[in-house]
Order: sequence, then C-alpha cells, then structure tokens
Amino acid sequence: MSILAQLDVDMVNVHAAGTIEMMKAARMALDDHGSKGNLTCSNTINQYNRGSYARRITHSTNDAGNSCSIRIRCKKAGCDGVVCSPLEVEIVKKVCGEDFQTVTRYPLCDR
Repeated sequence: MSILAQLDVDMVNVHAAGTIEMMKAARMALDDHGSKGNLTCSNTINQYNRGSYARRITHSTNDAGNSCSIRIRCKKAGCDGVVCSPLEVEIVKKVCGEDFQTVTRYPLCDR
C-alpha cells in the first residue's frame, strides 16, 4: 500500500472481505505517506454467492442487512467509499452518509 501511496494515485481499492484491521492498515499506509488518494472497498455481497459469503463475513443470511453491514464495516475502517451497483447508491448513502463515496459502472447493463 505504501508503494501505491507514493505513486500519487487518486483511488486505491481493497477487498471488502478483508478484515477491518486490513482496511485500517490500508488507510494508515495512505495517510502515512501523505497520499491524497481515496480508499474504497469493493467486491461487496452482490457479487458473491450470497449465502456462504454472508455467513462468513456477517454471520447472517439476511441479504439487505449483510450488504449494509459490510458497507458500514468499510466506513468504520476508514474507507472513503465503496464500489457498488448504481441500484445500491441510495441505500449506501442512507446507511453511510451522503459524503461516503459510491463508485459505480454505467450503464446498468451491457448492450
């Protein structure tokens, strides 16, 4: 992470399945090197087998609750935002705040 910080990148992406400690360490590495880069987390629950991923990360099978829980973990760890579906932006902003960034792919479907 410290090497990425030295490259003056705009955004660094970490895996949401990582621990809060891993995400905090990534944030600290960027901050320690004076990087202005934003830290986001991605590969959230909508991109996995919902059952096994949800149980492993949040110990629950409630999809909506797990999705929010994972994003809250990213925010608590110091991430600036998440990579998510455009369809999830509203709930992410509601749960994590308007200042929490959402990185999406447009359009909603490939043609």
